[in-house]
Amino acid sequence: MALINTTTTGVLGTTVYGDGQGALTVQKDGVTQGVYGNIPAFRAVRASSNQSISSGTWTKVQFNQKDFDTTGLFDITTNYRITPNVAGYYQLSSSILAQSSSGAGGLTRYVMAIVKNGTGYKYGNDIYPYNCGQGRGVASVSMYANGTTDYFEVWAILFGSGTLTLFNQGGQDTFFTGALVRGS
Repeated sequence: MALINTTTTGVLGTTVYGDGQGALTVQKDGVTQGVYGNIPAFRAVRASSNQSISSGTWTKVQFNQKDFDTTGLFDITTNYRITPNVAGYYQLSSSILAQSSSGAGGLTRYVMAIVKNGTGYKYGNDIYPYNCGQGRGVASVSMYANGTTDYFEVWAILFGSGTLTLFNQGGQDTFFTGALVRGS
């Protein structure tokens, strides 16, 4: 990572060259003002099969394919989460398309959440899948990540009877996406 700190290199007209080792971080008096270059951004999808969620149990959504991952930090095989390696503020969004086994008109609902470090942070809308038994949950949040240990996941729960099936639909309907919008 190249670093420009204006207390030592802030001379007007100075040309600074990066070392080719990742993003360029610009600081003023030791405080990061921006990160440029290969900024963390990802889009992971549920693509290879449907996923079932039992009633009454919070279950992690298993995003098993990446459309893109600029820094290679989304785990699609074990933890199904993003662990950003750049400290800063992230915009995260997720959508899931699901159907309850109780079918159309069933008195079930489901909720999804974007979770930080294993704790619920931003809950999406309650979904009552009445039409054809299907419904779409959506959540979006802006939050800070420390760049070392913080991680983000998506979880869902079904309230009512039966099971909830998250559809793969070619990876277009059940996804988790995000990007760094400002370094800290």
